[in-house]
Amino acid sequence: MNCVDVELRIDEDRHRDISNKLQSESVLEYKKIIDGNVDVSTLSEKEQQNFRIYHQLINHFPLIPVLEKEGKTGEVLNIACGYGLSVKILETLGFKVIRIDINDDYIIEGKKGGLDVQVMNAMALQFPDQSFDITASSDFLVPTYWDGGGILKQRSNAAIRMGLENKARVLKEGGIVICYTMIWGNETTEKGKEGLYWAEQERLDHSLIKDLPFREHRRYKLIGEGIPEFNFVDVLEK
Repeated sequence: MNCVDVELRIDEDRHRDISNKLQSESVLEYKKIIDGNVDVSTLSEKEQQNFRIYHQLINHFPLIPVLEKEGKTGEVLNIACGYGLSVKILETLGFKVIRIDINDDYIIEGKKGGLDVQVMNAMALQFPDQSFDITASSDFLVPTYWDGGGILKQRSNAAIRMGLENKARVLKEGGIVICYTMIWGNETTEKGKEGLYWAEQERLDHSLIKDLPFREHRRYKLIGEGIPEFNFVDVLEK
């Protein structure tokens, strides 16, 4: 099995339509602030919270063009769903979503927002074989990731392989695994350059898929206005 590189141009009108459906009033208020290039550090606590919501929502937008390109339907297992922003995108696209996370803070906050999240370790999924049409996660099958406290951590190849094995087991024949790198922006600041370097390391290592029951590995590179050049989405088809 080879890794096939695919360039995917975003339908910006469709992207904008879904974005508008997802954005709450508080998020739109923040967008007005950020469009005015206001220093985030000067914002109130509430405005900074809106900033985090808006920023995290944008992070999950790669799901939209890839899922629509793949044309799959059915039930999605959203692994490490966090505060549930990826869930909102998946549900807006018409999917039934099962949500899991292991971080207590995310689960508590998600439940405050009415999100039903199961506490589960993604390395030991407690679902029967061939339960889902799609599994989706951000930064879960890559070596470097940010934990819930904003700390940069490393994940071993053995852990990534175990995650892949678990996903393959619960996936139906013809189903897909989606792993996407969080968008870190296209700033020209020193911090932005560090983000670019980090994101370049976040592509799924194709060698770890060896001997697993996947028949194709597609790596999408998203193209469009405001999309950083390092924004990739990996899709494994069973």
